[in-house]
Amino acid sequence: MVVPSSRSPRRSRVALAALLLLQLHLVTLLAAPASVSAATSADPSASSSGTPPASGTPHPGPEVSVARDVPYGSATDVELVLDVFTARDAVAAPVVMLIHGGGWTVGDKEMFEPESRALARAGFVVFDINYTLDPAGGPAYPRQVNDVHTALAWVQEHAAEYGGDSTRIGVLGGSAGGYLAAMLGTQANTASASPVSAVASLSGPMDITALVAGLRTATVNPDGTCAPVSCDVLANGRARLETLLGCDPLECPPELLAEASPTTYVSEYSPPFFLANSTEENVPTEQATAMADLLRAMGVPTQLELVAGDRHSVAYLPRVLLPLRNFLETHVTVQRSPTPTTSATSTEEPTVREPARAPKFPLRAFLFAAVVLALLGALFMILRGRRTTSRD
Repeated sequence: MVVPSSRSPRRSRVALAALLLLQLHLVTLLAAPASVSAATSADPSASSSGTPPASGTPHPGPEVSVARDVPYGSATDVELVLDVFTARDAVAAPVVMLIHGGGWTVGDKEMFEPESRALARAGFVVFDINYTLDPAGGPAYPRQVNDVHTALAWVQEHAAEYGGDSTRIGVLGGSAGGYLAAMLGTQANTASASPVSAVASLSGPMDITALVAGLRTATVNPDGTCAPVSCDVLANGRARLETLLGCDPLECPPELLAEASPTTYVSEYSPPFFLANSTEENVPTEQATAMADLLRAMGVPTQLELVAGDRHSVAYLPRVLLPLRNFLETHVTVQRSPTPTTSATSTEEPTVREPARAPKFPLRAFLFAAVVLALLGALFMILRGRRTTSRD
């Protein structure tokens, strides 16, 4: 007969509680994904496209203040405004200008608000801008390009009022905003001035001449289908380009197509570029790859990220968030040298981001199962001890 100690039930309860706490702690550690970006970790909603943010354990981070609808200029009868996002302790912090997309016809700065907050918590002062969209005001080009130049001049003059450093300005845009960011960076930086430290473009059209050439070679099959893309995509692309140019792109003068293309303004003084594009989206991959080739030929540090699939612009942002953040830290947070240099990435092949896949041997699942089995074993021993006690 086993005579249990009078303290056995209490010890059993203590052991059970300790095991439960251990299990809870391990499950929490196993369930939490590794942090990949302070910007994403600072804001759990760091995506304006409806896609989930990149992995990271959310934490409050520094408090962000927002100044909304600050006027930065005017175009005809339209007041141009921007929002400013800044951490309250920002002093001489690097600056990022954000330019939303929308096919040159729609959109609003609010589309980039989650990214604005995340970047502010990561240490940047963010100027999230609007630009004129009313088609009645004339074609988007050069009107919208003039707007972003006006915004840049205003940011240079007023960045210090919000804790920003006017000598460290990055520009980030998606889709039509990526086009405008590229136009701004290549036009603003010259032999005598380098106001833009870096440009990041997500799915931004870079060569309007090449896009129109693609429209010319597209065909309509006898069965009513189109090639190389669907008829809807071709019609939409033609309509968007007409909004940009103010004429049917197939009839616009070649000089206008070249004048409205960022590729035309690439030079050795262009700022470092981050270019991203999906492999099967509505903006041809060649737009990004050709731009990267031109920049690299001029010795401009260039990073090219190709994302597998058909997502467009900010829709794939979580997949490129870490390299994008590293790019901004390298070329905006750290002051750029005024002399053009070739970075290690300027001659590399583009990185193709595949969808995340589960590992073959899920270590976290194995450890979780081990903890559960240990807990079940402990419960079995406790219940066995109680049965022995009751028999006695």
